[in-house]
Amino acid sequence: MDARPQRAGFHTVTVSDTRRTLHSFTVPTRYTNLRFINAGSEGAVVSADVSTDQNQVAIKKRSNLIGKSAKNAIREFILLTSVKHPNIIPITHVFTPQEDEQSFKDVYLVMERMKYTLSEVISKMPLNHKTLKFFIYQILCAVNHLHRQGIIHRDLKPCNVAVNGRCEVKLLDFGLSRMFSPIDQMTGYVTTTHYRAPELLLECLKTPENLSNKDSVRALYSTKVDIWSIGCIFYELITRKIMFPGNETVSQWNKIAEIMGTPTDGFVSKLDTNLANRIRTQCSAQPQTTRQTFDDLVLDSHFICPSSACKTCKTGKDKHLIADAADARRLLSKLLEYEPKDRYSAAEALHDSYFKSCFKADEVDAPLTACEYIHEVDQGNLALEDLKSLIFKEVKRIESSYIPE
Repeated sequence: MDARPQRAGFHTVTVSDTRRTLHSFTVPTRYTNLRFINAGSEGAVVSADVSTDQNQVAIKKRSNLIGKSAKNAIREFILLTSVKHPNIIPITHVFTPQEDEQSFKDVYLVMERMKYTLSEVISKMPLNHKTLKFFIYQILCAVNHLHRQGIIHRDLKPCNVAVNGRCEVKLLDFGLSRMFSPIDQMTGYVTTTHYRAPELLLECLKTPENLSNKDSVRALYSTKVDIWSIGCIFYELITRKIMFPGNETVSQWNKIAEIMGTPTDGFVSKLDTNLANRIRTQCSAQPQTTRQTFDDLVLDSHFICPSSACKTCKTGKDKHLIADAADARRLLSKLLEYEPKDRYSAAEALHDSYFKSCFKADEVDAPLTACEYIHEVDQGNLALEDLKSLIFKEVKRIESSYIPE
């Protein structure tokens, strides 16, 4: 147990999760009535009341700041304190209860308290198509903003999308996000398997033309990995089913091939030699398939409007097919293309006729802000102590500028 005295103005609160595991939070005294929300490999999240303004917040505690966990922590709080958009969860405060680098071990992120995750909405709540469309529109607005800022989210999935009582959507969990450049090398093992783009499963894309030894260069990827994930989320919102329910990389690849068809030689030829041979071997062991149509994948029964007085559909029939079913299917097909170059960008998706009824230029093209990203975090040559020192100094810099509301 740490024998150091507790920092002035802080108190320690212990909360219990659903398995009766105890989580200790040391937070400023203005945060009271802490209640468990969820926990993962890199920390826990609680809700709290704010005594100074009667609001509720969510507080995320990141501990065990070593290796990937440390990198994820600094990525998340730097990006979320820099990037400003109505559909991206804002971090309102960052702090640590430790006062020196030697004792430093915890980072706390304070953010807006949202009511649900999209996974809870999908599993428990009825959705009309107008609301469903509004959800995907907001997700695309947020992702378009990130991509314009030069950021790939890399972990889009329903549980990382929050929803409030007004059906407003905000993206969460930026620990895997990265600034990108045309020659960045990044691992394929990021997004949760069900939402992982083919190029991430294969850990490759065509290498830049200015790199001569293609076989020796690790696969590259782009913002289009987020678009594939959004397509998977869109399908899940419509059908209430996971589109590609694999349980590990090989089975996930097979699930994609079953629906999207066996990849063409044109796609495989863009891979490095060893990987191309692997894929050809894998494909030869499976039945050859052709791409299924979205008319078959998303049935008319998923697009039934229950209202006989629906002004949007403009028909007097009971339980009729909504007017934009064809547009929804076409949009899905453009989000879920094998080839990243054939996939919509976020901006292209937002300008699709499917979103004509909700498109607002100020939401799609929101002003950009300066992003104070620390690129040394991703260069892989920082010693652990240097990384912890970097995190500590950045936390203290943000903490010192905080003004309670």
